[in-house]
Amino acid sequence: MKMFKFFIYLMFTLIPAVSFAFGEKGQWSEGWGMGVSEYQATIKPKVTYLYMACDEYQPVSMAFTHNGKSYGSVVSDIEKGNHFNLIIDGVEIIRPYNTTSHAEASHFWYFLEKAPKAKKIVLVTNDGKRFNLPLVGIKEHFPETGKDNSCKTGFEL
Repeated sequence: MKMFKFFIYLMFTLIPAVSFAFGEKGQWSEGWGMGVSEYQATIKPKVTYLYMACDEYQPVSMAFTHNGKSYGSVVSDIEKGNHFNLIIDGVEIIRPYNTTSHAEASHFWYFLEKAPKAKKIVLVTNDGKRFNLPLVGIKEHFPETGKDNSCKTGFEL
């Protein structure tokens, strides 16, 4: 019985530590599951963050969440008109998650190329909220460009 109690104790102490490893405050992180590479820039854990999912068989998906309100490429966000732009070192990228046409996909490719080297990245929502995205960890936890990149645009697919 002591061993069973010890096992239960370990489960309740270790699982939370593992569960909160993704999305540390003020930095970029990455994960992988079910064939999807996931990247996240966390401003405030579980409250304010940019999430990006890359799957070589689906167009890239990006969603920004702040206080429970979501903006981005999720269908419900699009239907509600909730979108965001990024400003990388003063250059605005319009809806980087809209990637159907060549012109739209170029916005996402620009984001992939410039973000890891950026000095400042600002996310601006359609309702005027501005957020400085963290730069800590972006070089280590950001999709690579080139043929090994699993982030595909709608234009490529």
